[in-house]
Amino acid sequence: MKWFAVSITTALGGADNKEYCLYDIRTGDVFFKYNKNECLSLEEFSEIKEDLKYFSLHFNQDEALSYNKYIKPLFRDFVISEILN
Repeated sequence: MKWFAVSITTALGGADNKEYCLYDIRTGDVFFKYNKNECLSLEEFSEIKEDLKYFSLHFNQDEALSYNKYIKPLFRDFVISEILN
């Protein structure tokens, strides 16, 4: 995956029921979902799901983002914090 984007959909019940999905723009595969009740992610992304929640809420819908620029550093930061703790 080189690029990903954020998709925002509103379910029944209005603005309070938005679902945010991070997905691979080439395949359409969703690797993270967030709504007000829960965060769901593929197992390999579970350790950085709080950071992915931030991306979901703060990036524009359908804006293509570089996986190497935004996601890979989160994994590096996680590993470094695990080593230091």
